[in-house]
Amino acid sequence: MRRRRWAPEAISAWRPDRETAAEVERDVDRIVGVAANAGYALPRADAELVWLAHSAELCATWLALDNAPDEVLLRIIVWYTRES
Repeated sequence: MRRRRWAPEAISAWRPDRETAAEVERDVDRIVGVAANAGYALPRADAELVWLAHSAELCATWLALDNAPDEVLLRIIVWYTRES
């Protein structure tokens, strides 16, 4: 399995409050799963940073991941990571 790691510098020390923590956990699980299905090992911490960076580019703290197709999510993962 090819490994993917967070590429840019860490962008935020943001941590979810109790209300959004469960949503973040579900989203991170999905990001890691999509990466794994594509043959990439993406650590949970890096998956969180990928989505934080993507959200920040769209002026949000944490975008809802609900309707994002797996193909789009994989493109986002590859955009924000590099193979190591």
